[in-house]
Amino acid sequence: MTSTNTSWLPGSLDAYLGDPPYVPSSRLRALLAPLIPRAYRPRARIWATDLVRPVARWRARHLETQTPLRLHLGSGRGLKSGWINVDLVGDGADLCWNLFRPLPFRSASADTIFHEHLLEHFEFSAALRFCQECHRVLKAAGTIRIVVPDAEHYVERYRQGDLAPAHDPTFARPTALLAAQEIFFSFGHRSAYDFETLRLLLRTAGFREVRRSSFGEGILGSLTDNAHRREGSLYCEALK
Repeated sequence: MTSTNTSWLPGSLDAYLGDPPYVPSSRLRALLAPLIPRAYRPRARIWATDLVRPVARWRARHLETQTPLRLHLGSGRGLKSGWINVDLVGDGADLCWNLFRPLPFRSASADTIFHEHLLEHFEFSAALRFCQECHRVLKAAGTIRIVVPDAEHYVERYRQGDLAPAHDPTFARPTALLAAQEIFFSFGHRSAYDFETLRLLLRTAGFREVRRSSFGEGILGSLTDNAHRREGSLYCEALK
């Protein structure tokens, strides 16, 4: 049997392999967290979200009457006023929905869609299906704005020796390569993007005029972008 004891490891690597402190993002999650083992909490949120799916479908029909209809998908704790915030149970979203399922909105019902640091949590084939759903839901000439970690940015910084090991007590990175690998493997990431890859994904999903953007710029940037995501992010807008 393989041992999982890491007591022999240097302190910095031992810290890297440990779990960061749990910080609940809502009162509901704070109340439920002690009742659910940590390893099962992400799955429990998905189960709870799927459980309320019939109610969520009814609520989506009510919400999509808003004008303009702006969808903020994968909102997490960053809820936006004037937008329909959509995410799993537990973060206070306007609509609780599992985004791995087809979106509960009618075709050609949304004016704009925004998601930030969400797409990298889908495997590439699932990301394509998700973007096709976004295309379906958008009105003609509707805009989607996507923000993802910029893989090219991190690879280039690593190549130039600019990713020095960080000494973060909550998530130590004892080597530069381990820091770079976060973009691909940590925090539930399942895919990574440079602009060429993201443009290919969006064009395959049916979008046109896929454009690289910058923080706070483009059609939607001034309404959507969060400053804490600015460093190391890739910004892109596309039209249906």
